[in-house]
Amino acid sequence: MIITGLQADKAKRVRVFIDGKYAFSLSINELNNNMLTEGQAIDDGLYNKIIDEIVYPQAKAKALMILERSDKTETELRFRLAHAGFSDDIIFKVMDYLKSYGYINDERYARIYISANKQKKSRLAIRSGLLQKGVAPELADKLLYLEYNEDEAVDYELEAIRKAIAKKASSTDIFDDRKKQKLIAALCRKGFELGKILKVIDYEYKEDI
Repeated sequence: MIITGLQADKAKRVRVFIDGKYAFSLSINELNNNMLTEGQAIDDGLYNKIIDEIVYPQAKAKALMILERSDKTETELRFRLAHAGFSDDIIFKVMDYLKSYGYINDERYARIYISANKQKKSRLAIRSGLLQKGVAPELADKLLYLEYNEDEAVDYELEAIRKAIAKKASSTDIFDDRKKQKLIAALCRKGFELGKILKVIDYEYKEDI
């Protein structure tokens, strides 16, 4: 293996390229301590030592620091680690570690996300949010089905629509037809079903609108 490039980045670290491929980033002191220079041959022993003793511990610490601040999906955390300069191989190794201890779990994340949003967002909006965060479509659909069909006596979307209307109705006492149509359009844009919107407006808020 040959060090084919050393590139300083904005974080005052040096990106090390081996055989033309990005391998890892080191501080200038770490680079000098291991006496790495461009064009130098690096054997497996030194490479593994740098990975095991410097790069991997740094990546693991970075991941744990991110998760300490807020829970993340696997996709979100992979992106954050890649942005911090860690290679795909290191990120894969960190993910294995985190999953083995349950520090990252997309199903747990999705369940919490759905529970926290089901009374203020539409089912469609929640699904869209999960997919944007990298939750697999099949997992999102399965958990949404279970959540919304677990208690058929409660329609969470109707509850969310009621809250959305109450929030918008707080600024005025009476809605005229124009304001009513504007409200319906706004709720539709949030992903709520038109039939459910009309059900709430026409039957539960009839006197107010």
